[in-house]
Amino acid sequence: EGIDLIGGCIHAEHIQASRAALKALPLISISGQHQSLELAAQALNHPELEIRELATEVLAQLLPTDLSTSSGESQIFQGTWSGGRIEGSTIFWAKGDASSEVTIKSKSMFLTQSGDGSTCWARLLTPDRLCWFPEGCEWRRVCEEVPVLPTLSMAAMVEESAERHDDPLEKASLQDPCYAVAAVAGQFKSQDTDVRKSAVRAIPRVAGPNRELAVELLLPMMQDESADVRFAA
Repeated sequence: EGIDLIGGCIHAEHIQASRAALKALPLISISGQHQSLELAAQALNHPELEIRELATEVLAQLLPTDLSTSSGESQIFQGTWSGGRIEGSTIFWAKGDASSEVTIKSKSMFLTQSGDGSTCWARLLTPDRLCWFPEGCEWRRVCEEVPVLPTLSMAAMVEESAERHDDPLEKASLQDPCYAVAAVAGQFKSQDTDVRKSAVRAIPRVAGPNRELAVELLLPMMQDESADVRFAA
């Protein structure tokens, strides 16, 4: 009932109420609760970009605990970056010989101590872009560290995806860890370009270990009529 009440506060014309409702949603929800995941996914339809981005953050927070707090979560940060290297739970800074421990806070954010001992945090904007706060500087992943798709032409991959008889959304809805992915992908049918783009960008945040499913869902979006959506995919 509380989730239904919160859902009634998310409205296209009331930005502050929508923001407050989304922030409250994880506080009263059980991890992985379908009703909450659906509500957050529906908020991707909001006309305000701020609310759509907040909905993406909330979706990541609502993931089942075994997905959002597993050791695999830190794997996305691993590798060599323009400003240092992240190995396990340690970051080795490029300048000097300093290193510090990393505390994972979410699927896209971690806290650490900078070289001068001050607390800072970093947020993963894309798989190869890491933005630091409060400094505002940005790190780029070293090229060879970026995950590579199978050595199959993009046209062939799209064609293969289109020819499959099983519906990836149907497959997702049958497995609880995949439910968040299915809820977000449901927004791909929206007539609003911004909504489709926000949904595409949200998929990696909620996919967890279901990367195969995420790629399967994103490939058709690379054929979208909007160049912005295709680029996001």
